[in-house]
Amino acid sequence: MTDPTDFSLPDPLEDAHDAIRQLAAAMQSVELNVAQLPDTSVSSNLLLGFGDDGYVLVTVIGGNEVTTYITTGAVADLDHDRLAALEFANARTRENPALPVFLHDGGDEHWDLLVQQSHPTAILTQNPPFLRGMITANIARTVAIRESLGETQLGGRAYEATPEDLQRLAQRAVV
Repeated sequence: MTDPTDFSLPDPLEDAHDAIRQLAAAMQSVELNVAQLPDTSVSSNLLLGFGDDGYVLVTVIGGNEVTTYITTGAVADLDHDRLAALEFANARTRENPALPVFLHDGGDEHWDLLVQQSHPTAILTQNPPFLRGMITANIARTVAIRESLGETQLGGRAYEATPEDLQRLAQRAVV
């Protein structure tokens, strides 16, 4: 019988938390060291570092636990030249459609380029070597984008391992 004085609400991220736990176990089984990040209002996230200051965000959105997003912030704070930024992102996506590059302008002062893949969560959790391969590919693509950006006038900087940039990427990974 339900307690009529219990006004607690169910956790809207409960299934996302389950998926993230399964993803963390899969990543650890292929020797990837991950950390759980605090939840956003809509997602549960894992963090995997690479290089000196780079990181990959693995995200599961509440209500859409069947899909996992693997995202890197390739470049932050681009100059506000929409045409040049979109041409750059589209050219990179044409080179490798499996690892699309997105311009996230969000209508604010901070324009970023993100590399993001989405995969069925079940495929990633049941095939840890595939998950590792997708994360590795995302990292390599991000490094290549940062290198090729130097040939442009778009400006920008690499995402940094700061609380502000981590929160920024976690928010942009789901919008």
